Amino acid sequence: MDAARKEEKAIRGLSEVMRREWIEERLGSTREALEGRLRAELVAADLAVIGEQLDDLVRELEKPPSYGDSLRDAQVVLQNFERFERTVEVLETKLKEMLRKAGDVGDEEQRLKEKLKKLQTLRGGRKQALLLSLDYFSLIREV
Repeated sequence: MDAARKEEKAIRGLSEVMRREWIEERLGSTREALEGRLRAELVAADLAVIGEQLDDLVRELEKPPSYGDSLRDAQVVLQNFERFERTVEVLETKLKEMLRKAGDVGDEEQRLKEKLKKLQTLRGGRKQALLLSLDYFSLIREV
């Protein structure tokens, strides 16, 4: 009887070890899957916020600008706009890097690229208008 109990104890021990290994394996794969889903959801949330911010920037650039009332005002407006441009360039660089690291984000990448393109077009037009206002005030000053 003693040998049978030892064998039963060994089988129970082996069974418990196998059960624990199976549970740990399942927990590990489940944890990995959940962490992957969490990362994907965080990236999606970040991209949605960035998309909204790009929309805000586009709306701001679609508003009629203020050029100032003098050459000095126009210079200040242009300087402020150039700082704004540098900020947008940093945002664009970070967004591109984020998209590169994120991998496949579906249609969101294309939507964000379209928003960036629209923002770049509006930025170019706004800068051109600001430069023209600077020229205008320079000509008036000369006259």
